[in-house]
Amino acid sequence: MVKSKVRFDGLDVAAMVAHWNRVALGRRVVNIYNGSNGDTYLIKLDKQTGEAGHMLLLLESGIRFHATNESYENPGMPSPFCAKLRKHLRGLRLESVQQLGKKDRVVLLTFGSGEAQRHALILEFYARGNIVLTNSSYSILSLLRSHDYD
Repeated sequence: MVKSKVRFDGLDVAAMVAHWNRVALGRRVVNIYNGSNGDTYLIKLDKQTGEAGHMLLLLESGIRFHATNESYENPGMPSPFCAKLRKHLRGLRLESVQQLGKKDRVVLLTFGSGEAQRHALILEFYARGNIVLTNSSYSILSLLRSHDYD
């Protein structure tokens, strides 16, 4: 019996970063959708020549991220965080995917390049994880999960 992997470790993150660098770079963000729960988001990227459909990047905060070509039904009204992602990322090209640190479970997605670089998404894959939207100088614009410390 094969046990399926529940959470990504540092090696899984490195492998998926390499995969996304092969299949997703240079594609424009068409739209962003809520997933099946409050911690899941889908980024719909444009079609490449000769492809049957759009590519979807699935982000599960704290768990995993992967690419798929499966169709997806729009669930309706976006959450406030999803609306913020749409506002800032729609129409931009995915320019880089990097793992921060050699074995760390943090991924940096950069949208736009050079003077046009405007936003980055930081994905955290430990504990419950987080998704952080920043501007080009890495000031936080919005985040999925915030914490108040006394």
